[in-house]
Amino acid sequence: MLFVAVFDPSVIGAYEDLGMEIVGTGYEFGHNDDYQRTTHYVKDGTLIYDDITSFEFEKFVEKVKPDMVGSGIKEKYIFQKMGVPFRQMHSWDYSGHITDTMASQFLLAIWIWRSMLRFGR
Repeated sequence: MLFVAVFDPSVIGAYEDLGMEIVGTGYEFGHNDDYQRTTHYVKDGTLIYDDITSFEFEKFVEKVKPDMVGSGIKEKYIFQKMGVPFRQMHSWDYSGHITDTMASQFLLAIWIWRSMLRFGR
């Protein structure tokens, strides 16, 4: 499962192509048309948030326990301290495709974190 903040909801399909399930997504300064467009890309039951606070974000991740979180730099350290794999999204290319290198980084990071959690740190 992946909790991801995206600027372009069409990127969601790229994650799904990698076998990831999106459990939440949102915007910091979204408009009605952003949210309407996003509903076409996510499954029923996916949380779509508006201007989530760090506290709300942390509590959601504690409850849902996604395998990875993708968001902006300000959330990076919260999730690293929680032991949740994190990928900064704002520096990515939003061309609609995730490159093989990016996909490899995702899969490797998930495997490493799962192994660390399973066998202890």
